[in-house]
Amino acid sequence: MDPDPGAELPMPTEPRVPDPARVTASSVVDVSPSRHLSIALLVGAVVLAACTGGGGSSPPPDGSSTTTRPAPPTSTTTTLPPVADALGTLSTAVATHDPSALDSAARVAVPGSPAAEYLGFQSAVLSVIGEQPPGRVEPAGTDSFRVCDISQSTSTCRVLSDPVFGPDGRLENFTIDGISLDGRITSDGPEVASSDVRMQAVAALQAIPSGDLVVVVEVRNLRDSAILVNAFAAVYRSPDGGRMEVRSTAGDDRAEPGDGVRFLVVVPSSPVGGLLEVPGTSDGFDDPYLVRVPVSPTP
Repeated sequence: MDPDPGAELPMPTEPRVPDPARVTASSVVDVSPSRHLSIALLVGAVVLAACTGGGGSSPPPDGSSTTTRPAPPTSTTTTLPPVADALGTLSTAVATHDPSALDSAARVAVPGSPAAEYLGFQSAVLSVIGEQPPGRVEPAGTDSFRVCDISQSTSTCRVLSDPVFGPDGRLENFTIDGISLDGRITSDGPEVASSDVRMQAVAALQAIPSGDLVVVVEVRNLRDSAILVNAFAAVYRSPDGGRMEVRSTAGDDRAEPGDGVRFLVVVPSSPVGGLLEVPGTSDGFDDPYLVRVPVSPTP
């Protein structure tokens, strides 16, 4: 993935990743075939693109169960004037790389909208890669903001503009470098279970302009012994039937009994709306499992 996201989240110096794919803190523009996850990669994924909209969720595979969550609330108010400086508030929050600022900025976004899910995606990635240094934000014209991420002697910027407002006056959508967020992000997918291991795609984004897919997955271990998650061996089945191997991973690869952990995967050139097949096993390597995680919203 590309460090394009001007408003992106840089990778930590020593992120936690599954053993098969140790993350390095190199600052490269694209992820190399070696499958190392770099600062630039996540930065590009994080701010690069975003948004919801996408197709329906995939049915759970045989032998798995699905927990359905209520759909996010929608605005029921009449048309109101746009919230003052809503896109500026969102842009500033993104540049801080601060989860509390991102949560606070949610007040200016329509719940369940591309704008709201973009904030949620940023927070989800930070929950995996940890604390990051702040970037900067500056005006780039009328209703337009340049969000920059600074890495050593270089900075990567993206322009957030073209705000679209909902009937309640809050921010619903916007563009990054002229590309709409709509249809490129999803959140709060259905929780699926297999062999007492539960997983959910809490946030996913198809980056702009690389088209790489970043998926943040939450794992819950309902077994009475520890499990290992082999995220690096995961495979993504795209909506059009394509099959893509994971390029990079970050996060926790072990969950103790009753624990919940998170990891993320990067899939080359793939849209939201498919299935992420995640293998794993018991810590004794004698009880394997496979969970098929829908990367689409809960219906």
